[in-house]
Amino acid sequence: MSNNLNPLVEELKTLKDEINLQAHLFSMDAKDELTELEKDFSQFEHKMEDYMIKFGQLNEQFWVGNKEEIEKFKKEFESFKKKHIN
Repeated sequence: MSNNLNPLVEELKTLKDEINLQAHLFSMDAKDELTELEKDFSQFEHKMEDYMIKFGQLNEQFWVGNKEEIEKFKKEFESFKKKHIN
């Protein structure tokens, strides 16, 4: 995956990484929830990479896409973090 993704996607990746650092402290239910979030986000990342390649934008920080989908992931990761880490 390119390091030059949209800043919103990079923010999602950072949230995901922060959660993963705390994963060893989670209950089994939290681990299952995180696994599902990561699976969904991975599918989203691959879809975005495919779109960027298709439109020749892989090396640019510009992407016009579904902001609602990005915001949905952001809320899910933030909610998970608040529920299990904070």
